[in-house]
Amino acid sequence: MSNFEILTPNICNTTGIMSSYTSAFNTSTLWDRKPLNILSLETTAATNFQWAFDTTQTVDRMYLQNINWENFGIWFWTGTTYFNPSLTSAATGTADWAQNSVTSLYLKFASTLTTTRIRILLTSATSGDVRKIGQIYAGQHKFTFANNPSHSQYKAKLSRSKASNQMASGGDLTTVFGDAYNARISMMFQSTTMRDNLKGLYDSATSFVIVPYPTGTSWEGDEAYLVNWVGDFNKQPAKNEYTSDAWNIDMDLKEVAK
Repeated sequence: MSNFEILTPNICNTTGIMSSYTSAFNTSTLWDRKPLNILSLETTAATNFQWAFDTTQTVDRMYLQNINWENFGIWFWTGTTYFNPSLTSAATGTADWAQNSVTSLYLKFASTLTTTRIRILLTSATSGDVRKIGQIYAGQHKFTFANNPSHSQYKAKLSRSKASNQMASGGDLTTVFGDAYNARISMMFQSTTMRDNLKGLYDSATSFVIVPYPTGTSWEGDEAYLVNWVGDFNKQPAKNEYTSDAWNIDMDLKEVAK
């Protein structure tokens, strides 16, 4: 199991930079982790969709959530041609799948990529096939936790937002609006490097993506959240005398509103 990773916010985050080559695909919620969008193909023709950025973007991580794609590829534009980048964290060595069977993929590229366009091509469609995608992310890795928090050190939950009214019959009528990720991570005996990474993250006062257990070929938990660090930066030596691996640090995180 891989260690927690901290990533930059998603660069694939608006319909204004996206083009889709089918009229049956709603692209507006591809950066919301909860909805499951459905693409229906009536022919066996290939289908692709693309992000075209105004400026050059740097990418070394992508993830796909809630997919049922078997045959597809991810392509990056070099300025003259498209290519499938190499991977270090998937069942295939490049970003091209012939018989994918997993529903979510966390992808680490073998090198840092710069591009102005990212394209996903779905091929070999069966007539009448239904294809699904919950979320697509592209961005950069900031740092990886030196070690994962233990069960007692990682307290996470999805907090549901709802409205309830008691009816004349005595029952409740409840409308559920959504849920949001909240977590406290209490890290003990952290190195000065981890302390400085976390302090830099706190000082930035900007949103970031946290990925618990980002396993590549079988993504444990299928979790990734855009969050803010909402608490204070609490740090103290873990021992009476300072050593290089002796910092206790707490993180209080809340998911960004959608």
